[in-house]
Amino acid sequence: TALTLGTISTKRKLADADLRRSRDQLEVRVRERTQELAGTHVALQREVAERKKKEQDLHRAHEKLRRRAEEISRLASIVEASDDAIMEVSLDGVVRTWNVGAQAMFGYCAEDIIGSPISILIPQDRPAEMKNILKKLQRGECLKYFETVRVKKDGTSINVSLTVSPIKNDAGKVVSTSRIARAITENKRFEQSLQDSSRLKSEFLANMSHELRTPLNAIIGFSELLVDEKPGQLNPRQKEYVADILNSGRHLLQLINDVLDLSRIEAGKMELRPENFCIKKAIEEVCDIAGAIAQKKEIEIRTEIAAELDRVTLDQQKFKQVLYNLVANGIKFTDPGGRVKIVCSPCDRNHFKLSVQDSGIGIKTEDLRRLFFEFEQLESCPSRRYEGTGLGLALTQKIVERQDGAIDVQSESGKGSTFSVILPLVTTEDKL
Repeated sequence: TALTLGTISTKRKLADADLRRSRDQLEVRVRERTQELAGTHVALQREVAERKKKEQDLHRAHEKLRRRAEEISRLASIVEASDDAIMEVSLDGVVRTWNVGAQAMFGYCAEDIIGSPISILIPQDRPAEMKNILKKLQRGECLKYFETVRVKKDGTSINVSLTVSPIKNDAGKVVSTSRIARAITENKRFEQSLQDSSRLKSEFLANMSHELRTPLNAIIGFSELLVDEKPGQLNPRQKEYVADILNSGRHLLQLINDVLDLSRIEAGKMELRPENFCIKKAIEEVCDIAGAIAQKKEIEIRTEIAAELDRVTLDQQKFKQVLYNLVANGIKFTDPGGRVKIVCSPCDRNHFKLSVQDSGIGIKTEDLRRLFFEFEQLESCPSRRYEGTGLGLALTQKIVERQDGAIDVQSESGKGSTFSVILPLVTTEDKL
């Protein structure tokens, strides 16, 4: 019995040990499985989140495509409804698209011309035009408002303003071209009419000025003789009358000369004669001429010329004319005892700046826009204090701009004015 009990006890212990091992193994398996499930849960959550994000991205992409499609549809409607001829042309010169405006302008319907070479619109006497345009496009450049001639289906010619742009793919490579043509027949006719009117006006002014200048020079010459009393002595009243005649004659001669210069510019007949000269010496010469006027009003003329700005290549006579007009203008509107300052300095590698500052009466803000108008006098009352032709600044602006320069003014009423001119260091011979 004791043996039996011992055997039973031993077996029980073995069973308990097996049970513990099984339990431990089960716990291990449960933990491992739990970890596996937790990992699967995390992965599942990640997958759900990624799928949700992809759905959102897909929705946004779909919405973007929808908006893009609407935009393309609107643009297509605009292109189709435009009066301008709008077309796409491949790099080898084949028409790919053709709007209603192109049909109306050139006479070809889309079915007739799509797939055909664009060269059928180009006159035979312009064989290199398409090649030159293509070279620009291949460099990624645009051609804007190029005035040329095109041939319609019926063989007649039409003047057009052509804008050509490259069409690029996502990699930035030019793959095609867009072309917009606008008929300029009416514009050309109107422009020609304006040019003819301007030319006739300029010719009339030039002819009248020449006719007036001949007798006027005689009046001035004889007046100078009388003022010098070379024909005989004059009494004080006679001297006063002759001096008035002389001053009025000189004023009228200046007006005529300004009108002649303006008419030459507008008619394209005033030539530039660039030469290399010392800018400091040219400024000093202008100061010497203007000094006589300044001395009468006890106005000081100062100069400030940058040392590094030595020589320039410009039309020296025109440069002096511009500077003299600005200095004389400053002297005229500066009270006795004031000053006029000339400042000259480089702007960049290719340009320099010429400024004329005065301590005069200044200009009202609302009058600045009228300053460069022809025959414009800002003080327009009959009893104005300052005499002038009203052409000096207008002429100055035209001369500056025709030399690829620019003129600007900064002023405040009662605080003087500063006129600034930007000019190239080197200009080439050309007509104004």
